[in-house]
Amino acid sequence: MLVLVLFASVVTGTPSKPMTEPASHKKWRLNNKDRVNELGRDWNKANPEKRKNAFLKNRFGITLEDYLAMFQRQGGVCAVCGNHETCRDSRNPTQIRALAVDHNHETGVVRGLLCHACNLGIGSLKDDPTLLAKAIAYLQGGGLS
Repeated sequence: MLVLVLFASVVTGTPSKPMTEPASHKKWRLNNKDRVNELGRDWNKANPEKRKNAFLKNRFGITLEDYLAMFQRQGGVCAVCGNHETCRDSRNPTQIRALAVDHNHETGVVRGLLCHACNLGIGSLKDDPTLLAKAIAYLQGGGLS
């Protein structure tokens, strides 16, 4: 946290001029990677909601509040299969994963929240409705003839 506060206090910039970091701070960060990582881990543990909010904002352009509103609208279940998530979090096997944010990979538009299985299925079919239609026809037809 100390590095983050220190860093935030000396970073300068405007919309027309990118933010800059003093060379001495950059040098310290590069020479103290273990300490920087430790401070980052400590901050992440102490601020899980801020961490999740920053991740969602950077990756999908939504806030944690937006995610929670979608979660509520969907009743806490997957938008495709209608089930609660059952897959365990690989980083913390004692917890169930959060529903994944599904988005259009070309436009970036968020479509909804999916369980891990549905997200993998749609991703494996490359988000292609034609491939999905072929998979449906395959399943309905009993496989190969």
